[in-house]
Amino acid sequence: LLEQQWLSQIRNSKENLTLTAVHDCSYYDRNQDAIVFTVGRKIHNRDGGYMGMLLIDLDPSGLITLSDGFLLARNQYNIKISITDAQNGVLYDSDVASGRISWSEAMEEDVLLFQKNAQDYIILNSETKRAGLNVYAVIPRSDLLFKISRIEYVTILCVFVCVAAVMVISLLMSRTITSPIRRLQKRMRQMEEGEYKILEKGTTNDEIGSLIASYNHMVTKIKNLIEEVYVGEIKQKNAKLLALQTQINPHMLYNTLESIRMKALRSGADEVAEMVKLLAKMFRAALSEQTQSHKIRDEIEYAQAYIRLQNLRFRDMFFLQVEVEEQVQDSGVISMILQPVIENSIEHGFKGRRVPLHIVLTGRLKENGTIMLQICDDGKGISSEKTKEVNRRLEENVCRQPELVEEQEEGRTSIGLRNIAERIKLQYGDAYYLRLFAREEGAGVEICIPWRETR
Repeated sequence: LLEQQWLSQIRNSKENLTLTAVHDCSYYDRNQDAIVFTVGRKIHNRDGGYMGMLLIDLDPSGLITLSDGFLLARNQYNIKISITDAQNGVLYDSDVASGRISWSEAMEEDVLLFQKNAQDYIILNSETKRAGLNVYAVIPRSDLLFKISRIEYVTILCVFVCVAAVMVISLLMSRTITSPIRRLQKRMRQMEEGEYKILEKGTTNDEIGSLIASYNHMVTKIKNLIEEVYVGEIKQKNAKLLALQTQINPHMLYNTLESIRMKALRSGADEVAEMVKLLAKMFRAALSEQTQSHKIRDEIEYAQAYIRLQNLRFRDMFFLQVEVEEQVQDSGVISMILQPVIENSIEHGFKGRRVPLHIVLTGRLKENGTIMLQICDDGKGISSEKTKEVNRRLEENVCRQPELVEEQEEGRTSIGLRNIAERIKLQYGDAYYLRLFAREEGAGVEICIPWRETR
């Protein structure tokens, strides 16, 4: 042991703790062919005098545990990690730890050798200040840049070939393609501005010629369709407005209800007579053809009559609060847009409840001349997902859905939300609407219509 050179290094060191480079264990076990590095710790007494030295042999392969990611990168780029002491003695080598080379070969590959050939390697170095250890990561430049260089060459070659091909094709095809396409593009822009002109067909029978012929056919077809759609849309509007009118003979209905009311009065059934009176009033408003003088005020009275009729039926379980501006109440409006919404609130908001239902009707005139009506209740409410689905169907004007039309007893069907939304679009245009909105308590319906002065 005393003959070992690394022991002399520890003894001559001024530090109390010293690390040595790797060495064999022949000084205490000649039959053991192992490599270790030694940690030397000088021991002093209380007076500071030297008493001896504690030597600890450590396996260098235990310094670092190589991860799978490093092993994969090492095999791909030939990366090497080495740890040396302050005198550049090797303490650890990743190639030895993974079994790629022996310690004798590692000792020959001195780190200083890599530093001398720095142009061939990328060397990353980190040093510990107290122990003086140096950690090196050595990567051969040729292995690291091989794939990058290859991709670079292939990319340059491909770009050059593509540019040359594009230039040749452009020169060959410009005369036969560019001119007709430009003329067609000009006509398309004119068509976007509403000017439909036929494009003169060239002498060629290729794809460009077919495209020009298709364009001319499309322009002719669009002209015919515009005329047909314009006339057909007017007819469809009139047909829908007529289809939404009831087919019941109003005079026969009024006379029948009045007869029922008189018989109820003679029988002393005052409540039944009041219900028939309110019902007759509602039918008269619903079936009236005097749309020119129909006001929002009439709609409110019709809705209040409907609430009184329902309260006679359900023993005062419904309360209607009206907060509509006077100017809004005097505005003209199409008939039957409030009562079906209130009926929808009662049908869904009151269903399964035993507490009174409060309905609030608000209306205000906005600065842009539109009227915003809202009917809100404190009933069961509606989920946000269901609200979005119903609004989507109302906006798309799809076929009648069970969620949008309320089915009543004896097969009678109320006008429903979709009917109101469709009539608003037909009467006032696409800028006006009916849509649902969710609330923390209950549900609400918003109606947007223009302000109309009545005669």
